[in-house]
Amino acid sequence: MNTGKPAKSPSVLRRFGWLAALAVALAAYAFFYLGAIPQAWPIEDDAGQGLWQTSGADQMQLRGPKAGPLLSAHVGCAGNLTVRTVSPSGQPQTQTFSIAKGGGATVDIALTPDSANDSSAAATLEAIRGDPDYPDIRVRAQNASLKVDAYAVPTPGAPPPPPVSVTAKDLAMVFPCRQSDDPEGMRLDLGEIEDVDAEPVLHVRALALGQPDGDAAFSDTATACGAKKGDKIWRLPIPSVQPADCRSGFLVVSELKLDRNLSAQLQGSAYTVHEGKAHVWPFLDEAMTNPVLKYVVGLAIAGLVASVGFGLGRRRGGGSGGSSDD
Repeated sequence: MNTGKPAKSPSVLRRFGWLAALAVALAAYAFFYLGAIPQAWPIEDDAGQGLWQTSGADQMQLRGPKAGPLLSAHVGCAGNLTVRTVSPSGQPQTQTFSIAKGGGATVDIALTPDSANDSSAAATLEAIRGDPDYPDIRVRAQNASLKVDAYAVPTPGAPPPPPVSVTAKDLAMVFPCRQSDDPEGMRLDLGEIEDVDAEPVLHVRALALGQPDGDAAFSDTATACGAKKGDKIWRLPIPSVQPADCRSGFLVVSELKLDRNLSAQLQGSAYTVHEGKAHVWPFLDEAMTNPVLKYVVGLAIAGLVASVGFGLGRRRGGGSGGSSDD
């Protein structure tokens, strides 16, 4: 007998359908989350074997460098070395050292953070694209100041030029020759020597390549954020690498090269991010290469999807149907 009222699907099936849908959503989110967890890994395992290089208009930012020696330039070729500085108050100063054959010049730059918490201090290096025979580099300090000491080594019998010793926020140097290993060329050293048999190194919390984005911001295209090998970031709801995740003691920079671009060698372990994509924990890749686990996960997902379809189909069938008239 037709009562005129549509039949209702059982409440158990209704609850089961929503629970199944929720389970599918949670499973999808779990797969997304586990596949996006950043993991710190040895920089030497990078395809470039630790070589990080700017391109185009990109600059190189050294974040949280160890207070003390930041960069030294040694010039052994003849010509003019120009050092331009801008003091914290904005006062510019230019000094030119005329280097005769047999002489030389050195510029030592030390970084002093503005506060005891040096994690926010940074130095941005930029290769100025001028005449390649006269390389030009710019150094700017953020939340820190630069102590610049420049002096020339006179040729025998010549009076020494007056040295320069200033505090600056911005520094530019134009060299009279290209960088080379020749004693009569130009050489750049980051940090200081810690081992007599090794290159000087600079300890940093992070290194980034990118471009300035406003007065204090820096838009990264690639970042190496120092961290212990194997560490992971479990941040919810979306795992991502943040400046607070970078730690000191895990990343050093050395072998700075200046041409039309800047390049440097990184050593240690870090979270690495390229074009917004972090190196992630390979758990899912490893799990899905296991044929047994892959089969089980596939069956589970198929079962959840089928249960959702079953529950929704029963509800639609129950809502539109009724008993026939006698």
